[in-house]
Amino acid sequence: MAIVSLPHEPMVGFKRNALFIVRGMFNEFDVTAQNDDGSALDLTGRSVYMVAYRHREIVEDDLHYVNPVLKQDSNGAFIAITEPAAGKIKLLLVGSLTEAIDPDMYWYDLWYVKADGQKVMLIDKAEFKVHE
Repeated sequence: MAIVSLPHEPMVGFKRNALFIVRGMFNEFDVTAQNDDGSALDLTGRSVYMVAYRHREIVEDDLHYVNPVLKQDSNGAFIAITEPAAGKIKLLLVGSLTEAIDPDMYWYDLWYVKADGQKVMLIDKAEFKVHE
């Protein structure tokens, strides 16, 4: 299991790893992926993925996240693994990505895929707040 720490103090009313962004503006976040013991998670040769969801709904007593508003991966230009061996990731949410997202509360995941194809969550369903 991997954990992630964002290098900012928690904002009032926000849970750990919450992202606060301003719609249509450049929003940049440095993320450090860590193992359970606090050591750096080596991301060498890996890709990192992020999806933000608009809604949560309950289907047959299970909570599901639906209607993605943002999908990015480190094979593109907006997520970069800056120091793979140290688990350093940079999220670049540029204005062109966020200008069409209505101000509201969303939820996002951040994960990577192991060599065997297993998906490993770094951040699971954290708050993603979009403001004007």
